Amino acid sequence: MASASFETESLLLASYPLRESDRLVECFTKDFGLIRAIAKSAREERSKLRYALEPLSRATISLVRGRDVWRIRGAHHEESFYRAFEDSPETLRMIGNTFVLLRRLVTGEEENRELFCDLSEALIFLKEGALSSEEIKAFESILVLRVLSRLGYRLPREDWTRYLSEPLSEDLIREFAPQRRLAVTLINETLTESQL
Repeated sequence: MASASFETESLLLASYPLRESDRLVECFTKDFGLIRAIAKSAREERSKLRYALEPLSRATISLVRGRDVWRIRGAHHEESFYRAFEDSPETLRMIGNTFVLLRRLVTGEEENRELFCDLSEALIFLKEGALSSEEIKAFESILVLRVLSRLGYRLPREDWTRYLSEPLSEDLIREFAPQRRLAVTLINETLTESQL
């Protein structure tokens, strides 16, 4: 009996060589949360998956659940954040940091569509806007607060609720900017208390 195949949108967080020609890919998916999946022969020159599973990118992937692990059967590459932001090292660093935080805080497979949508909207906003260095730092703090909130962490300050719920805008980011240093301190305290 053939295994069921699932198709889902995903953010490709990291990728590691596995065996001679395979690749282990960590993905934050819309339907299954954080998963690790094997892409057979993805490191071979002729592989169609070779470039579709690039870290720091977005792809729609086709998955099959194996006995112990997910397997990627196909992938449609949609966007490379590395290429989109190669002229903005600060933005790339911020995206990379956010993906590292996801890998650190999300444990096990659990659907979290709200978080996936928050991240997707944030990435779209970054592409459309032209933020200054200070605004990128404020944006990163707002994004981390949204990630923590979606994962069930208590918001450090009740008066910051609107920064989690209102659509991202340059005005919202500028308004939050003076509170960024306090936000970083409170975020770090929250992460230290979580012991993750």
